[in-house]
Amino acid sequence: MAGTEISKESLQKISEDTTASSGLEEAAASEHRENIKKIIRVMENKSKAGKDYESLKGISLPIEFIMECEKLTEYIGTLYLEDTLQPDAAKTVRSITNKGTNLWMVTGIEKKVLFPAGSFQEWQVVSGPYQAQK
Repeated sequence: MAGTEISKESLQKISEDTTASSGLEEAAASEHRENIKKIIRVMENKSKAGKDYESLKGISLPIEFIMECEKLTEYIGTLYLEDTLQPDAAKTVRSITNKGTNLWMVTGIEKKVLFPAGSFQEWQVVSGPYQAQK
């Protein structure tokens, strides 16, 4: 997340508040609490491993919860660049991420081309051919 990280305690409080105020049926409220527990487990591991984030796919959260979490974060922005990956890209990426910026790459380059250079970790890259390239 860019900006302020959301603490475990904040997530739990927001979860309790939104569950209580949203009028969810017990089954939906229980599912909501379980989904929050999954998110907290991944946060506690402080792991950037793709498999940890994969476990969060398909979870469903009430919109009220998401909106409350967004109030605690700060979106910095999106930068779009189109350029050839330079030989010193790994150094630049490490420098940016070491300063606390959450950096992702969306590319048509295959992941296996990026990783030998150590530019990005697998979880940070969304890749695949553009429609025009297929």
